[in-house]
Amino acid sequence: MKASRRRVLRFSAGVLAAPLLPASARAAIRLGRSPADELCALSTTKAVQRMRSGQLSAEDYAAALLQRAEERETLNAFLTLDRDQVLEAARNADKLRASGRSPGALHGLPMPVKDSVLTAEYLTTAGTKGFAAHAP
Repeated sequence: MKASRRRVLRFSAGVLAAPLLPASARAAIRLGRSPADELCALSTTKAVQRMRSGQLSAEDYAAALLQRAEERETLNAFLTLDRDQVLEAARNADKLRASGRSPGALHGLPMPVKDSVLTAEYLTTAGTKGFAAHAP
């Protein structure tokens, strides 16, 4: 099997960073998975628990989910995916948690919005070509 450049680079980066990672992430690398795979496999409950306990930052979790979405871009799961906005929101969530304020139950959890829900910042096409330029 021929390895892609991306896969070789990801594996190499993982090997170099492995001593700095938690044991579960090192195990994932040994099994040929990236640390992002481990994060993407977390249930919503586990992800929120880890964020609340400080074991996981909202930014790292959001970055892993964005990486997964980019790797599977051909699925066309997202009409609009604003990486910068998602990461900025995650950083703000981390800052709020660090300030000692009590966050909500799903604080730090990225939430995708279906394309049929009217939003002020994004096109809302409902998957219909006739609404391709519909901005509510």
